[in-house]
Amino acid sequence: MSQTVETPPLLRWGPVAIAVGVTVVLFLTVSTGYFQAIADREERAVASARTIEQGVTRTLESVETTLSMIAEEARSGLAGDDRNLAAARRRMADSLRLAPHIRQLAILRGTTVLADTNGPDGTKVDLAMLGLDKNQAAPTGHGLRIGTLQKSRFLPHQGELPDQHSLRSLIPVALVAADSTSTAPLMIVAALNTAYLEEIFTSGAFSRGSHHALVRQDGQPLIATDGLIDWNAPLAAMLSSGADQHFVSVQSLAVPLGATALRLSARYPMAVVIGVRHAETLRDWAGRNRTILAVLAVVSLGAAAVLFVVLRQALVRRSLQAQVRVLVKAIEQSPVVVMVTDADGVIDYVNPAFTRLFGYTAEQAVGRNPRLLNSGQNPPENYRSLWDCLTRGQSWSGEFINRANDGSLVHVSSTISAVRDSHDRTTHFIGVMADITEAKRAERERESLILRLGRANEGLQRFAEISAHHLQEPARRLVSFAQRLKMRLIGRFEDEDAQVSLAFIEQQAGRLRDLLRDVQLYLAADVPLGAQSEIDTARVARDVVLRFGPRIEAAHARILVTDLPHLTIDAPRLADLFAILLENAISYRRPDMAPEVIISGETTADRVRLTVADNGTGIAPEFRERVFRVFERLPRTGDMQGTGIGLAIARRIVESNSGQIWIEETPGGGVTVVVEFEVAEKS
Repeated sequence: MSQTVETPPLLRWGPVAIAVGVTVVLFLTVSTGYFQAIADREERAVASARTIEQGVTRTLESVETTLSMIAEEARSGLAGDDRNLAAARRRMADSLRLAPHIRQLAILRGTTVLADTNGPDGTKVDLAMLGLDKNQAAPTGHGLRIGTLQKSRFLPHQGELPDQHSLRSLIPVALVAADSTSTAPLMIVAALNTAYLEEIFTSGAFSRGSHHALVRQDGQPLIATDGLIDWNAPLAAMLSSGADQHFVSVQSLAVPLGATALRLSARYPMAVVIGVRHAETLRDWAGRNRTILAVLAVVSLGAAAVLFVVLRQALVRRSLQAQVRVLVKAIEQSPVVVMVTDADGVIDYVNPAFTRLFGYTAEQAVGRNPRLLNSGQNPPENYRSLWDCLTRGQSWSGEFINRANDGSLVHVSSTISAVRDSHDRTTHFIGVMADITEAKRAERERESLILRLGRANEGLQRFAEISAHHLQEPARRLVSFAQRLKMRLIGRFEDEDAQVSLAFIEQQAGRLRDLLRDVQLYLAADVPLGAQSEIDTARVARDVVLRFGPRIEAAHARILVTDLPHLTIDAPRLADLFAILLENAISYRRPDMAPEVIISGETTADRVRLTVADNGTGIAPEFRERVFRVFERLPRTGDMQGTGIGLAIARRIVESNSGQIWIEETPGGGVTVVVEFEVAEKS
């Protein structure tokens, strides 16, 4: 490649060439400069529309966040015992102090005002007049409704007419929120200060002669200045095509007269309109360039200026060529596969990583279709999704199972994009592929191992359950026959040691039966015993207390069940949980004090807590975790019944419902068992 720079042809011509060159340069400079000024101003109009749209969108996002928090406070207040909106009113007052763009806030049910920062409660609002009777939410799914412009300082009540001569105006926006206490939803309404929104436009204005508007997607203007073209046609075209911006240029005999840029909000059903007049552009450009044009006419006479331009262009071109060489070298040395095809899908280029992965040389691949890698094992949905994304101008990412030159299968993660020219025509496709064969093999092995472990665990669980079930019958018979033999020997057999032995046999057979019963309960504790639905926790607790009536009466115990929060769990296992904790509270009592047990509960934002507190013997801190293990028991007064599995069953029940259980000390002595569950999400 030659390293010399040719002398520009202009310098080889004589005085005539220089004169012609000066004339051409001057004309081109004037015309190009003017049209460039127009292009720059139109680009600034587009950029200004985008900047203002972002400012308006951020403002509406903050409004939506504020309305969402007020809605949450209102729902919590109406769902509470007091059924009041005090917290929501405080939130509304705080929001007005911190948000200069909000002039008024109100909470409505239907058309009735429940709370208003600027008026009495119980009044009516005409939602149709405010433009809030229909959902104007954007297709993105955000729920903020945008009303129509109101000539008023505050939201008009029903029957009030807007004052068309008012110097103040507002834009009503609303958020609809479901209310569990009523079939009618809540509507949180904010009155936006149009003067604040106007400041967003004026702060983004870029020069004289510009005009602006903020319109809803149905064409209704919210803010507008004079001099704008009719925006309804381009707005409808944007909505039908799915575009987020549109540009309209007005010309007469190929001379630009003006332009209008429209930009849809990314989140809300409205658009920003910015218009410019090129009469102002011409005046500004001419005023700025009078001196430059005169200087340019003189400087253009010198051949040195022409040579400088030519040399500069040559240097730029050489710099670009160097950058291209670096880019090509990076692709050649990349460890991932890079493949480029033309618009018809014929391979134009593959890098060396393609040869290493698939075994085809560049000469074998170039000129062929990528179908040479098709293994026949890819679902048709992959190809439909691929072409759907590419035709929409988006990149596609996914996985393919390709076949290498030697017939082996290769799993690849692929990203394919379309390359478009300045006319938005697809000229090439570029694909980047990474080998994930080993990762896929490891994933299959892991899934197989998980499946085998699951089957083994299921078999062990089933074996343990069946074993416990079948051992129950011999245990029951041992108890039954020990009792029968004891009864038959009364009065016939006076051997005291034999009587003690029979009693011991009966006691141990009963313990074996209880152990097998509790083992069965432990194995089944993590499986629901009925439908899991929201149940009355206090009713289940009181039913268990009634079932323990004889035990409670014999121990002279006092049991108190307070109002308990509802839980989403199956009732049988919740009853088992209460029974285990109540049994322990009665059994581990103080010999000099009647047992007292309090079952209480509370609800936080995301948790439900139940507590069972007693005044018994208590548990030392070092044993409070051990007692939840299987067959761990503490010595106690009175009889020694119990299997040491009860608290282990309780923990299994709680943890299978995404909960936690632990032991704390009761103030004044005793044990408090704390159980926490996550609050179930409501559909």
